[in-house]
Amino acid sequence: MELEQSQLVYLQSRKKSYDLKYGILNHIIKENLKDGMNILELFGGVGLTSCLIQKKIIPKKQEVLEICEKCIEILKRKEKNFKNFIVKNQNAFSFDDYSDYDYIFIDNAFTLSKFSIFDRLFNRISKMNKGNIILTETGIFNLRFNKKSPEKHFEEVNDRFIKKYGLFIKNVYYTSNFSIIHLIKNKTEMKIEKWTALDKSWRMYVP
Repeated sequence: MELEQSQLVYLQSRKKSYDLKYGILNHIIKENLKDGMNILELFGGVGLTSCLIQKKIIPKKQEVLEICEKCIEILKRKEKNFKNFIVKNQNAFSFDDYSDYDYIFIDNAFTLSKFSIFDRLFNRISKMNKGNIILTETGIFNLRFNKKSPEKHFEEVNDRFIKKYGLFIKNVYYTSNFSIIHLIKNKTEMKIEKWTALDKSWRMYVP
């Protein structure tokens, strides 16, 4: 997804990919999130991830940053029914205080050539955040066009783009054309899994 493109436009042509994406995110949320956590979502879109989080846990605080007016309108409607849910009309690239969050979800289409765009963001997160876990949805891996093995590819991503921030890849869940990466602050053995399970439950949350 282009940085300026609304999720409302994007998801119309990506239903199968989203079945895989939200299958992965459901798994991650179930395995890692607990009641009472502080959650931050950057590039909140129409709140599909927000819905999955609210379905699984009662957060102490769940903040969502978004700048698309249509998406904000949709998110604000959820604000009335969700627990401890706060929507902010704010550009994620200008957000400064990451110190209060247990998990940060960054939902954007990273590519290696554009990774420098996120340099300030990752620097701020790595210096201020508690350092437990950061979850990122990425578009940096495409099995059809990548000649390296997944293991080799993500080792290089870790070494070239992640470690300089004092972060390390803990888990990678990849499909034929995208990946979702789980980052932490402590060096650990990287686990890589090809994901094939479809989950269509996200579709009930589409406005």
